[in-house]
Amino acid sequence: MNARTALINQLRAILLERGIILPKERVNLMRCLEPLMMVNPAVSDRTRALLSELRDQWAGLDRRIKDYDDELAALTQEDEQARRLATIPGIGVINATALLAAIGDGSAFAKGHDLAAWRTPPGARPNRGEHAWGSTPAPAGFALDRPGWPLGGVDFWDFHLR
Repeated sequence: MNARTALINQLRAILLERGIILPKERVNLMRCLEPLMMVNPAVSDRTRALLSELRDQWAGLDRRIKDYDDELAALTQEDEQARRLATIPGIGVINATALLAAIGDGSAFAKGHDLAAWRTPPGARPNRGEHAWGSTPAPAGFALDRPGWPLGGVDFWDFHLR
């Protein structure tokens, strides 16, 4: 995806040098790019050829990303643990397969807190019972020992993997 972002930024920069400003969002950019590919006095034939080349590279990267996404979706469907992880809001197939690749079945972690401590760099977590921005107590039911997992007092691994 970094390559696609770099390519899109390169495409926008080429047009910006010629005084043409296009939106950042790739869907809007693609929609605005189509009229420029037709005969346009602001874009020379050489620039149009370059834009066409970049657009083809962009389409190729989109196909490769879709193929990888499809492969990860298939892997997730084959693995029971990955399927269960993917049901958590915000996890999805990419994060589910990455998490399983990194930690396996989670047996190395006794509690969800241990996983959070393993994943979070030192100094990045607030103290227990405090928000990151000060000493105001956390709201009731707010589980600071499981950042990102809105499971309250339920242990993440007991709930999702075992």
